[in-house]
Amino acid sequence: VGGGSPIIIYAKAAGCKLNSNITTGGGTDDSVCLQTQLNTIAANPTGGELIIDGVALVSNVNVVSSTHNPIIAGDQTSALMVGNNTRIHIIPGGGVFLAPNSDCLLLGNLITGAVGATYQTNIIIDGGTWNGNYAGQDDTIITGGPDNGQQFPTEKNVGTNWLVSGFWFGSVDGLTIRDLTLKNSPVYQMYFTNVKNVVLENTKLILEQSTEHGDGYHFGGNISNVYAHNISATGNTDDFISFNTNEEYGWYAAL
Repeated sequence: VGGGSPIIIYAKAAGCKLNSNITTGGGTDDSVCLQTQLNTIAANPTGGELIIDGVALVSNVNVVSSTHNPIIAGDQTSALMVGNNTRIHIIPGGGVFLAPNSDCLLLGNLITGAVGATYQTNIIIDGGTWNGNYAGQDDTIITGGPDNGQQFPTEKNVGTNWLVSGFWFGSVDGLTIRDLTLKNSPVYQMYFTNVKNVVLENTKLILEQSTEHGDGYHFGGNISNVYAHNISATGNTDDFISFNTNEEYGWYAAL
């Protein structure tokens, strides 16, 4: 492994068990193993690719307890987080399943430097199925703000009333999400804020349990150059795709 060449890591060869089931979950928690590989790729100047060659169970074990609101550099808010020049490729039949009671995002990007001032670049997520396991997450009664009194799964260790979504990307320049299915994320299926040069292609969102704010593709402001082709959402209870000006929830307003 050299700093001058992209790294290619096969998750099984790296010691991840990948013995879960994409519909029912179970198996060995691979959160630490997978995040270790992603950190290795992020630390390499030219990045690399993590190939998930099976079905992984992930949880909130990597999530860093924080009262930061908005989040700051170093906060891990998702089961898995990607850095610069990183591709996650899931082989056919493979996927990622969120363990019960995790109450965290499935996938997000690392925040480096001042929030909103430093962009992550060149992130690709493709292939497989991601299952947010809404039925297995805990509802919390929201206090304050526009959702006061409503119940959603929220991230217990991060900020205030952080709604649990599937994918969350903030401050990214060059993001491609393609050829995958994302299922059963409790609130926003895919959430984007302060992003530019985004490609969404051949993606399917499936929500099997009704929820408020069940948006499919939600863009939260400060966005430019978004290309979408052959994208779909089934069962979402709110907008299929929405483009917004900067929104006023404290936990991402500064991004």
